[in-house]
Amino acid sequence: FITRPSAYPTRQRPKRQAATLLSKLRLSVRNLVFLARKFRNTVVFCPFTAPFYAQARVPMVSIIHDLQYLDYPQYFDEQARAERRRHFADACGLADRLVCPSDFVRQRVLAASGLAAERVITIHTRLARRLPAPAPRDADELWPHFQLQPNRYLLYPANFWKHKNHEML
Repeated sequence: FITRPSAYPTRQRPKRQAATLLSKLRLSVRNLVFLARKFRNTVVFCPFTAPFYAQARVPMVSIIHDLQYLDYPQYFDEQARAERRRHFADACGLADRLVCPSDFVRQRVLAASGLAAERVITIHTRLARRLPAPAPRDADELWPHFQLQPNRYLLYPANFWKHKNHEML
């Protein structure tokens, strides 16, 4: 996967950090161009919608996770809405396929973009089992260490954005 640094920084970076970041970004684009030429069957995958590394004659797939900037504009300032609108438009114009994690999102993308249905597909997100469950004895030793009780806690890894609705949880 090829990605770029966050498109939505939470704070301004000093000029030096910005210059370093730009040089790394330029280097990664050069690397992508080199790799795209070396491997003829390359596909550029854009996991965060924006097609930053689009290359002529290299197929591209972009994931559209949601269109919340359209559905819930109150959760985004004007700059964030404009950026998301531009990323969505760029993905629609440049990607060979758009992938949505649900049929609902696919229908929203089709309605908002006017794209042909065959260019937008649904691939449901699969929850992978990345780590084996700990042995019961190991877990029994960890509960007191973290001041937890079995089945009495919730781990919810997510961004603390308004539209994630943590207040409801």
